[in-house]
Amino acid sequence: MVVAGGLMILLPSVRIVSAIQDAINAFPITAAGRLVSSLVAFAGLTAGIMVAVFAADAAQHPDWRNPPMVG
Repeated sequence: MVVAGGLMILLPSVRIVSAIQDAINAFPITAAGRLVSSLVAFAGLTAGIMVAVFAADAAQHPDWRNPPMVG
């Protein structure tokens, strides 16, 4: 849950809201720029997570999906 909370902070939600406000207030070029900026940030975040998952898999990291039973 801590990791998910940290990732939620990184999401570009403020930029998306600003882009929608600009679109409503008749600033289409600014809205498009902010939307593209938020999509690039989201794509970078997603790509970074996927690189980490593939790197952990390639490094033969212990299987985090099925941890060994202790006890």
